[in-house]
Amino acid sequence: MIVTFYWDPIDLDRTISALEDNGIVVLLTTRPNAGAICEELVPRMSGTLLHLAVEGHDLDWYHYLLYCESSSVSVEESLEVVKNAAAKWVAAGQPNNFVTVV
Repeated sequence: MIVTFYWDPIDLDRTISALEDNGIVVLLTTRPNAGAICEELVPRMSGTLLHLAVEGHDLDWYHYLLYCESSSVSVEESLEVVKNAAAKWVAAGQPNNFVTVV
């Protein structure tokens, strides 16, 4: 599964595209901002979009969007996918925009 990471400022059109293509986007921003981004995107998307968070292996919290129409994993499975993707992001030096396969 491909997981995309975006750092503030987050481009909404790129986020929609990544969600439609792969189903998961990690938002490297605050919890309130991630929630606001999700609220902005919901009317622009045709299916179910969830704002979720998971504590990574590094004990930081990662907020992410799960687009159920294009995700190949369930909500429960997405937690582990994002944890593993976050570990790869940290190992890569925490770049502003990052795409990885988990």
